[in-house]
Amino acid sequence: MALKGEYNIPKPDYIILSDTGDENEMVYGQIFKVSKYVKDTYGVDIIITKKNKIKLDLPSMETLIVKGGLGEKKQFKTSPYADLYQEQVLFYKGVIDQANLVPTWVINKDGNIGKMMGRQCTVEYKITQIIREIREREGLKRFNPKLHKINMFIGFSVDEMYRLKPSITPYINNIYPLYEAGLSKIDCIAYVERELGFKPKSSVCNMCYANRFDTIYDIFKNDHKSWEKLLVLDYAMEHKNQPKIKADEVYMFQWQAHMRKRLHEIDMEAEYKRRHQYTQLSIYDVIKDEEQMACMGGCFL
Repeated sequence: MALKGEYNIPKPDYIILSDTGDENEMVYGQIFKVSKYVKDTYGVDIIITKKNKIKLDLPSMETLIVKGGLGEKKQFKTSPYADLYQEQVLFYKGVIDQANLVPTWVINKDGNIGKMMGRQCTVEYKITQIIREIREREGLKRFNPKLHKINMFIGFSVDEMYRLKPSITPYINNIYPLYEAGLSKIDCIAYVERELGFKPKSSVCNMCYANRFDTIYDIFKNDHKSWEKLLVLDYAMEHKNQPKIKADEVYMFQWQAHMRKRLHEIDMEAEYKRRHQYTQLSIYDVIKDEEQMACMGGCFL
């Protein structure tokens, strides 16, 4: 819309996607389609930025840390190796002492299900990384609130009105063009279908606590690499060697916590037939629990 000059949305200087590295194949397929369309039609690149500058597989990364390759304090989360998924596995295994944690579900002492919040993943791997990318492209070591101002366009629709907030960063001005144009989620889906020829689906990290059963079942059926990664993380949570986590049981997903089962114990085919019992609110439902909804398909360019 901005590149076509529609709805009075100004053309941005940069179009940036911050990739956590933990999306499923469906989401990356959508990213490719949108990027190719924008490049072919307007000659504009969508910048894909990542926090981790050096990529190692999980066993190599663990070996490097154990041998002291990142220093005695094991500050993995601030290193150029930082990877959101690996960070969670290494933390629950006790290999690293600190991590930008994703929210999880825990069993409290009274037996009830609770949430272990934080959402450091959104701050560090999305918002901060986008700002870091802009700063590097502008050739600046840091932003000066007296000299610099960023207009940050965020694609929240009118369905997400409660998420519209001013930035807490003094040099950033948050702008919500879809909301200002009065466009809903349905309007946006229809627009993408008309312009690009496919019906977009919400994006959410594979290990996000907000994932519905349907989404994880789709990964189980169609994205075996992502499913194996989920099994590895779930195993690390089950056999956690992390004294900072006081809860006896930690689970990735709410429906999993209700079952009190690890992923490898769940008959995904059988549970799929009765999946409707695992209803979970989406980001577009009107509820008071903003924290629970904040990750449910709310990833943004």
